[in-house]
Amino acid sequence: PMYFWDFQDSLDDAERGERRLSSRAVLRRLLSEVGQARGALLRAAGLLVLAATADLAGPQILRQVLNAAATGASEGHIARLALLYVAVVAGSLGLGYAMAILLSCIGLRLVTDLKERLFRHLLGLNVRFFHDYSPGILLARVEGDTERLKQLFSNATARLAQSLLLLVGILGVMLLEDWRTTLAVLGCLLALGAAASFFVRIAQRLYREARKRYADVTAFIAEYVQAVDVVQQHGYEEQVKARLRALSSKKLRADSLAQLVEYSFWGVFSFFEILATVTVIAVGSRKVVSGTMDLGTLVMLVEYLRQIFVPILAISELVSLVQQALVSAERVFGLLEKIPDEPRDLAAAAARQRGERERQELVPGVSHADAVPAGPAEPEVPFAHVLRFEAVSFAYEHGRDVLREISFDLRRGERVALVGPSGGGKSTLANLLLRFYEPTSGRISVDGVDLRTYPRRAWRRRIGLVLQGVHLFPGTLRDNLTVFDGSRAEGELWRALGIVQASALASGLAGGLDAELAERGANLSQGERQLVSFARALVHDPPVLVLDEATASVDALTERLIQQGLDSMLAGRTVLIIAHRLATAARADRILVILDGRIAESGTHAELYQLGGHYRRLFDLQYNAASEATAP
Repeated sequence: PMYFWDFQDSLDDAERGERRLSSRAVLRRLLSEVGQARGALLRAAGLLVLAATADLAGPQILRQVLNAAATGASEGHIARLALLYVAVVAGSLGLGYAMAILLSCIGLRLVTDLKERLFRHLLGLNVRFFHDYSPGILLARVEGDTERLKQLFSNATARLAQSLLLLVGILGVMLLEDWRTTLAVLGCLLALGAAASFFVRIAQRLYREARKRYADVTAFIAEYVQAVDVVQQHGYEEQVKARLRALSSKKLRADSLAQLVEYSFWGVFSFFEILATVTVIAVGSRKVVSGTMDLGTLVMLVEYLRQIFVPILAISELVSLVQQALVSAERVFGLLEKIPDEPRDLAAAAARQRGERERQELVPGVSHADAVPAGPAEPEVPFAHVLRFEAVSFAYEHGRDVLREISFDLRRGERVALVGPSGGGKSTLANLLLRFYEPTSGRISVDGVDLRTYPRRAWRRRIGLVLQGVHLFPGTLRDNLTVFDGSRAEGELWRALGIVQASALASGLAGGLDAELAERGANLSQGERQLVSFARALVHDPPVLVLDEATASVDALTERLIQQGLDSMLAGRTVLIIAHRLATAARADRILVILDGRIAESGTHAELYQLGGHYRRLFDLQYNAASEATAP
């Protein structure tokens, strides 16, 4: 039978593909992170030692107060000892407060840097990665998991370190004062430690499962909030509620099991605390009666015993937090382990990462972004003659081939159109050209050189991309045209807008280029968003353009505007056009008909129409459909 402590992690496919880090590896990475603030940590350690010393001195002074009163000492002497006791306790509290503030600042700085570094790292990963991880899961990693680490780096670290130091110090003092009584107490503490170890191992599994369920719920809410109009239109609210209820039930089960383990530990803890106190009082009271121990020493031992359970209690309270933080750290470092997929440059990427870590170790307290100098400028990719697909095949992971030995040339200044039914592999060819994916076999070359020889970013700077689905960022029109590249001159922006017949659009907005756009360009029409996308692709004057269903979602008037500027937009550029509207494809120099991942036909519009094959059937079907739609 499976008991609750055999709870199995339910990981999605993406998480199963991650390399699971051991607890030792996670701790090494955490120590590497906190190593950036060595100076501040040393100051915190000094405060920690002083606070622990004050805590240990308190019961000693209290014993002196009681013994002085029992032996008839003067009231002045007793009052001075009492004031000293109050001062020591107050000093301990003040030192602890200062240490907590210092470590909180360190934690905030470290986590902010880690969050920024994680986000930068995600931006450098291959597009395939984002197909495996939903936005909700990534949001939970970048925001939720790093926030849990903030607690570990700041307050939890201070309390844990102080509790451990105090625990060792109290045991040492008690052994020196009365080792027999202390050994009896140690038996209770060892039993409590064994129980804690058992509960910790179970808790780690349960909190990992709880974090996974949290990510599932976050991902679900993020997806459906974005599609609330579709949900309401189709009356899908009840089904969405039911699915969320099912996910929430799984999260509730995981959280409940974790809480059950945690509160079970509290019962065990309370039992051993009472047992230890009874043991000290039973042994000590007999010694007081027999005269081998004074009352002050007994009270001091009871006070130390009370204090010894304070750090144990603090450690116990921190167990769940530390376990959750370690799980979060494992998830964060798991993402940072993913190296950007540069097939020809993996060794160089690893060397750069090692160099980055070494530079950071030499500059303690400096953030990653500040410590790493900018690398050398990436080289321009030469393209003077021809882009060539050479027997290119491609399959998504664990899937059948989408492309099968595709070979064709795309000469400098030529316009090639890809047409064919959906799912044939047209957009996949564009993704390979943009190096969002790499061929499973074969290669793509530029002027005879394998494209994988060059850095991705250097090659993508040579390409302008226009997609059917336009994404606009919250910000100004200028921000969206330049994608936040402040080096672009205003004249370049107006030139790009003029080419795509969008100057009137920009002039008509309040603020012109500095007009604020809503998220996803909600204050523009679909056609206007598409015009902005065309202009954005032309701002940096790329020699290669990829138009992937670029006019499929615009109205006829906007398409006419685009067609009017198309000749000037494409003049002198190498263009790969993916089109369902064959009127656009007919203007290309060459048309490739893609069927089931292969090139079925190739030629000009006139040649293919005359051939009477797949292209002619597609063209006639589309033309007849358009004629019927406009018939009275």
